[in-house]
Amino acid sequence: MTTETTGTVRTMETTGGMGEVDRRFLGELWALAKVAVPSVGSKQALLLMAHTAALGARTLLSIRVAQQDAALVRNIVSGRKRQFFLELAKWLALAVPATGCNALIKYLEDSVALAFRSRLVAHFYSAYTADETYYRVDNMDTRLDSADQCLTDDIASFCSNLASLWSQISKPLLDLLILSLTLIAHARSRGLKPGFIPAILGFGAMFSTGRILRWASPPFGAMVAKQAALEGALRTAHARLISSAEEIAFQGGHALEASYLLTAYYSLAKHLRFLFKERILYNMLEGFLLKYVWSAVGLLMVAIPSFNADESAVAASGLDPDDVSMRTEGFVFAKKMLQSLADAAQRLLASYKQLKELAGRTARVSHMSKVFSDVADGVYVKGDASEWTDKRGQVEVGEYISFDSVPVVTPTGDVLVRELTFAIAPGNHLLITGPNGCGKSSLFRILGGLWPCHGGAVVKPAGTQLFYIPQRPYLSLGNLREQIIYPDSVEVMAGKGVSDDDLVELMARLSVDHIVAREGGWGAEQAWDDVLSSGEKQCIAIARLLYHRPKFAILDECSSAVSYEIEEAMYASAKAMGITLLTVTHRSSLWKYHNRILQFDGEGGYVFGPLDAEGRLALRKEKVAIEGQLIDAPRMQQRLDQLDALLAAAT
Repeated sequence: MTTETTGTVRTMETTGGMGEVDRRFLGELWALAKVAVPSVGSKQALLLMAHTAALGARTLLSIRVAQQDAALVRNIVSGRKRQFFLELAKWLALAVPATGCNALIKYLEDSVALAFRSRLVAHFYSAYTADETYYRVDNMDTRLDSADQCLTDDIASFCSNLASLWSQISKPLLDLLILSLTLIAHARSRGLKPGFIPAILGFGAMFSTGRILRWASPPFGAMVAKQAALEGALRTAHARLISSAEEIAFQGGHALEASYLLTAYYSLAKHLRFLFKERILYNMLEGFLLKYVWSAVGLLMVAIPSFNADESAVAASGLDPDDVSMRTEGFVFAKKMLQSLADAAQRLLASYKQLKELAGRTARVSHMSKVFSDVADGVYVKGDASEWTDKRGQVEVGEYISFDSVPVVTPTGDVLVRELTFAIAPGNHLLITGPNGCGKSSLFRILGGLWPCHGGAVVKPAGTQLFYIPQRPYLSLGNLREQIIYPDSVEVMAGKGVSDDDLVELMARLSVDHIVAREGGWGAEQAWDDVLSSGEKQCIAIARLLYHRPKFAILDECSSAVSYEIEEAMYASAKAMGITLLTVTHRSSLWKYHNRILQFDGEGGYVFGPLDAEGRLALRKEKVAIEGQLIDAPRMQQRLDQLDALLAAAT
């Protein structure tokens, strides 16, 4: 007998600081980056290197294009028609690799984002589907309002922002390095001495601009994180309407549901308006500093070396200082280089805003990762504390089912049964009855490990030996065969020595083998929830049970939509295969298939003991007969009073 550990529940934790560019953000980003790029030799790393190489090639092409621009201007000023057309042809020839390089950069950026997303999706989907995390996140923990959005939109946005930010940072850094060296070499080739003043002006302008913009920047990271949360709330409102559309339509709740949707949307719209307003002043300041102040600094950086030129050095360069075309060519090239440098610095500073937005996306994905990790370890966070918050019981794996003084407590802290004690050995079939909300389904959730055991001791069979069939069974995507063998694959089915003929035999026991021919064979794929009737779905679920042949099966009103004859076939087949049944039902026709009963009274009490089905049915029949007679008693008493009155009047 092996022992499992059960979970603990904590009160809601604060998430302050989410979405800020700080040490916490860098740690979270590094953790996610290690998942996205597992090694230097991985596909993701190679794509990143190729993307960086393409960015460097684009910078070199930009320098060559600037040189051609300057040569075109020189020939225009000097009036050299033939040379002009020759340089124009070279310029057009350069356009081919330049535009191709731009397209390649975009392709590689998208490929990097997709590669990052594929890694993160594989990682988080594996965590989400392991150990019933998908159930626990939604039912046992209150930190994630919409796990589906985190797994889809948030991961996609994070990967897209990360790939774009890499381009936004690496390209300007390459530009600053390569263009600065090119500009210095160009000045020296013409006998000019750049000196330190232009460099000091350039880096001083960049540093001061960065400090000012960082000081004036609104908390974009937190705003983006809140925007994602509000979008998730709107999506959840739509999903709730879709999932309960039939009931809402019957009850005429469309007006109220519309108000819920509009409230969620207007909350999002209000936040977006606030975000847009915050960006106005920041964008004005950013535009003034990066466009106009930097243009003035750039002109000074070009002018200062020209004003302070050494005539002897100019003469030694072999260039004619009075040649207007050559001077124009030099100025145009230097201006192009300075414009590219200014653009690089502008993009580098503007990347801080994108970095803050990435911080918001990173906080969302990291928060999801922490929640998944916590619930996998059995640690849950609830909004309110209760007396059961830190209480844990013992859970063991054995060959039977036993509850020893186990409290049945909901995730919200409601106590349905303070101490539940019973035991079921293989072959002892248990009937469970009681009013709604008394703890029947809660008992199964504790037994299945979906809810923690807050006290006492639970002994239960291994996971593969405990099967659960609800009133509305789950039908997966795939063909008809896969509905029976779920979650096995065809290969696993063959490994068990089960053939399609065996599946037909199981279906025939339940009188639904005609479905195979009707739907086009075992390989037919349909929207099974729409194609099959409620009774056929329940028969499919029982056929699935008979295929797997577990030691224990929980049947929760699983025969409510079938006839008594098929119901009898269901239970007789399961018992014949040695499956011990735990049935929740209100139908007296199922009593005869059980020899133990667990009856809840709905007020925290229960009775457990042997079930005499025949005697209980006889008592129930007598009770119904007496109740029928009592229904007529008031009418008969009224008639008796009338007869007494008539006799008295006649006398």
